[in-house]
Formats: sequence, structure tokens, C-alpha cells
Amino acid sequence: MPSSRARAPTAELRIGVAGLGSVAPQILGCFGELPGFRLAAAADLREEARDAFARRFDLPVFTDVETMCRSPEIDAVWVATPNLVHCEHVLAAAENGKHAICEKPMAVTLEQCDQMVAAAERNQVQLLQGHSKIFDAPIRALGQLLASGRIGGVIQVDSWNFNDWLQRPRLASPSRLSASTAMAISISPSSPGALAKAVNSIPSRA
Repeated sequence: MPSSRARAPTAELRIGVAGLGSVAPQILGCFGELPGFRLAAAADLREEARDAFARRFDLPVFTDVETMCRSPEIDAVWVATPNLVHCEHVLAAAENGKHAICEKPMAVTLEQCDQMVAAAERNQVQLLQGHSKIFDAPIRALGQLLASGRIGGVIQVDSWNFNDWLQRPRLASPSRLSASTAMAISISPSSPGALAKAVNSIPSRA
């Protein structure tokens, strides 16, 4: 039975950010520029990160994600915590009737991904996987070109991404798909209804 905690739509979506690590600086400054969205809270295990957030935004800040998810003052949770706990925190959001936006990669196993999707459906909330390139104009234009059939059927798509992401400090993860790999897969457009038969990735720290 769907959860009774699913929230009714509001005119302004109040966002709680889970995790104030390396991804947070790319997120926090954008809320003032987006109509219909408002930064409302944050959660982080580290005292120094919570103090810095409170000084900058003068908003509620929590010591753990679960407690923030229970707050009636937020409508959605932006999950920017380490990959290992993406599933745990999306489940916490969904079970408390909150929508979830999850950073890439979605989780560290396919089983966890299935749990996250099922929790969103069960609690009638939205789960958005935040691959950051799929809505970029060039990627969308390329997808439309392929869908039009003007260049024939798609046989192979090569996607390359060069930056220093893999060289930045991070927690160890058992996932075989790194965040950069997830991005490379997500920006590879295909024709509607066509599924990839094979995906190969060659991540490197060089």
C-alpha cells in the first residue's frame, strides 16, 4: 500500500542536501538562481562542515540524513553523500515521503538500484538520477539527430571524458563503475527503444 507520508505538491520545492563534501559546492550556489526551488536544510557527519553551512546560509543543519528526512520543512533530498550510502539515503528519503535526487553513480550494485526504484514507487515519490550531462543542449541535439534516422542505424558510440576527477581524494568504493564511467554511459545517446548490447569502460588515473 502506498505510504501516507507522500507529500502533496507545493509551489516551491524545499531541498535538503545530504552530504556537504566535494559535490556540495557545485550545488549550493545554484538554488538562488532557480525559480521554484529553495535550499531548506543540510546534513553532514562532520561538525566543521555543518558549522560552515550554518554560517553561510543560516538554515537548519542536521547530524544525520535520516533525521533531516523526517523534517516537515523539506520536500526533497539531494543525495550527495559517498557512493556506498546512496541507497541508504534514498531509501530514508522515500520512506519519509520525500522526493530524491541522487548523484552519480546511482548505487554500488544493481540490487541496490532496484531497492531505490521500488521504494520510490511504493511511497509515491519521484527519484531523479542526477547524471549531469544528459540535459545539455549538445547531447540532446545529438540524440535527436540519431533518432531522426538521418545518419542511419547506430552501431557504436564512443564517449570520452577527461578531467582530474579520479585523482581527487575520495572514500574507497566496491563499485566497478566509477562516477566518471557513469557519466560517460549517460551521455551516450541512442535511438528510442534501442538498448545497448554491450558497454565497455576503460577508466584511468593517468
